[in-house]
Amino acid sequence: MGAGPDGIDGVRLLERYGPWVVIAGASEGMGRDYARMLAGHGLNCVLVSRRKALLDEQAAGLERDHGIRTRAIALDLSEHDAAQRLFDLTSDLDVGLYISNAGADPRGAYFLDCPIGDWLGMLQRNTATVMGSCHRFATAMKRRGRGGILIMASGAGLGGGPRLAVYSATKAFEIAFAESLWSELGPHGIDVTCLVAPATDTPALRRLLERSGLKPEGLFASEEVARTGLRELGRGPTYIFPFADVTPEQAAAHSEARRERVEEVARSSAAMFYGKDD
Repeated sequence: MGAGPDGIDGVRLLERYGPWVVIAGASEGMGRDYARMLAGHGLNCVLVSRRKALLDEQAAGLERDHGIRTRAIALDLSEHDAAQRLFDLTSDLDVGLYISNAGADPRGAYFLDCPIGDWLGMLQRNTATVMGSCHRFATAMKRRGRGGILIMASGAGLGGGPRLAVYSATKAFEIAFAESLWSELGPHGIDVTCLVAPATDTPALRRLLERSGLKPEGLFASEEVARTGLRELGRGPTYIFPFADVTPEQAAAHSEARRERVEEVARSSAAMFYGKDD
């Protein structure tokens, strides 16, 4: 057992995270790439997004090309009960891997230029639904003694900026949430990793840029980013993708620094709450 030329250990993926993976935000972009890569390594795929027609087409292709099983679930993840509905629709499956990939910002607008309901929908999708889904799937993973959670965040979560107020805030939540879960769930055999992605060439980002009259330049290939996510799963709580003027060495150092901080907080927490853990 070992990693292939692309750095992905397919045997480990299947043995540790099989037989089923749930991919939230699977209809296009990185979600579609994740499904194709994982299906190629023999994992059955639950594909989740709002667009049923795209999911059905993708599911048929994965079954035909890789001989795996699929389930397409049309679901709006910004609805308040989305996490429970997702779990109910997959409760008969042995889910060993949950990938939270939904969460793009379709607006790129100033905070006051949109109704508060739009931002609350993003908040629900990127925080409450992610939290609820992780709680449900990780509970089952803890019983089986193994599993994985991969949360796709963004470099926008490392700091705020104009037209990013709610999006940045939700991505910061995802980073801190994933790091905490990494510390809590690791002893139970559950790998948790947050991939802090760069500006990535996805249909969603292209639509946003083109609507704003901007050319989609300097974007990372979605396949490269997704491949990195699978490679890094299980290696640590946070992987900050090199982007802009950040070198791979600097990104690795930043990721390691965050890991050390999580470990230090875990030690302090253990001292504070000693005897209260089960």
